[in-house]
Amino acid sequence: AAHRTTSQAIATDTATKVQCDVVLWDTDSAYDNSTNFRFTVPVGGAGKYSVTWMASMLYIDNGEVTWALIYKNGSTAGIGPYAFYSPGTNQGPSITSTWIFDLADSDYLELYIFHNEGSTENLLDDQVFFSAYKLIGV
Repeated sequence: AAHRTTSQAIATDTATKVQCDVVLWDTDSAYDNSTNFRFTVPVGGAGKYSVTWMASMLYIDNGEVTWALIYKNGSTAGIGPYAFYSPGTNQGPSITSTWIFDLADSDYLELYIFHNEGSTENLLDDQVFFSAYKLIGV
């Protein structure tokens, strides 16, 4: 499991990789929190994984949307529910989702976030989280 401790600028209308910079726990050293910010299935670790992610943005206004996505091996594989704000200004939407992925050895997952606010906005400090756990007996 990893999270982001400081804000990160997210450009408008662009899916941007979230850089979770602190590993909370990682028994297989599968999450890289300094170079590519991704979870990679260790050799011999293929199977079904429960993947949970949460991301919170600052200053999303009327009629704007934000959503979090999981990329598998560089392509979109899971999209969390999106948050749509209207009416309101400077809302702080938070998106949380859990999916089950069937992963092979060396598959990798990355967390991305998207918004269409019209300007660069920041993720909330300490409000971004990513985790992947292998399901046993499935």
